[in-house]
Parts: sequence; structure tokens; C-alpha cells
Amino acid sequence: FKYLPAFAVIAIPLGLMPLAVAKGVWFVGSVALLMALMSLSVRLLPQQRKSTAVLIASAIVVLAKFYARELDMGQVNLPFAVAAVAGFLALKERREVLAAVLLVLTIAIKPYGALLLPALLIRRHQAATVMAGVGVLLLLALPVPLYGWSGTIDLHQTWWRTDTDTTAPNLLNPDNISLASMYAKWLG
Repeated sequence: FKYLPAFAVIAIPLGLMPLAVAKGVWFVGSVALLMALMSLSVRLLPQQRKSTAVLIASAIVVLAKFYARELDMGQVNLPFAVAAVAGFLALKERREVLAAVLLVLTIAIKPYGALLLPALLIRRHQAATVMAGVGVLLLLALPVPLYGWSGTIDLHQTWWRTDTDTTAPNLLNPDNISLASMYAKWLG
């Protein structure tokens, strides 16, 4: 319940696979997403002063510990990061509607992807704004075919309670490296 109910619906195909197969698919997909993240990140730079190989190798050396942990734990941070970076790249290329779709995808993966929407909205591109609004509504409605309207509303209410009730205790988790976690660990 830390993710929106839409994420569970999106993950159904993985859930239909035998566990060992799903783990393999997720791992291979995560490695592919890591490579995509490296490529997209270089393209997002405003000015490239070093070769792509040097930049990617440097990122891997500096961040290898975190990438390894991500792959080991099977988290959703790589799909989130790829969707976010691809969304910002689409904004850079003035492809606002594609950016809207990708930034809404970040919300499906992790709800705090909603924090990225202002970057889209300040562009005042009407079609992208409408797409983002429709996309968020579709995310909220995605569980309806499985749970009905009242079940979907109940899912979202339960998600909200679970998410808000477990945030404070999760701040002290060693894997939590957010700014809020830093202050909670330092100041209690």
C-alpha cells in the first residue's frame, strides 16, 4: 500500500508469472533500464564537455554501490528514474504531450512523481496540461474494472491511511536517504 492502487494493476502481468520467472524478468528489465537511464541522462545535459563513455563510466564508478543495491533489492526506482528523465528530455525537446504521459507514469510508479508535474504545468502548454489531468484521473480509475467504484475509493482511502501512518517510522530506515530521513536521524 505504499504505491497507488494503479501500480498493482500495472504489475498484474508480472504477478501472473511464476515467481522465479518474474524475478528474472524484473532483473533483466532493471539492468536494461539502468543502461537506458545512463543514455538518457547524458542526452539531458545542457552541454556535454566529456565523451559519453567517460560520463557513463564515471557515473557507474561513483554510483555503483547504489545501482547494485537497487538491482539486488528489485526496487522500482529505475523505472521511476527512466520515466522522469525521459519526461524531462521530452520537455527539453519541446514534446510536451509526451512529457505529460511520462511524468504521469512516474506517479503510477511512485506517487511522489506528482512533485514533477509543476515542471510541465509552468510551460502552459494546453494539450500537455489536459493530458496530465486526464492521465492522473485514469490512474485513479485504473482499479475500477477489478474493484468497482466503491472498492476503488476504499483502496485509495486505505492507501492514504497506510502511506501517511507509516511515513514517520520509515524515516529511520537505513535505506531511506531522503532529506526528511536525514533530519529525522540527526534530530530525532
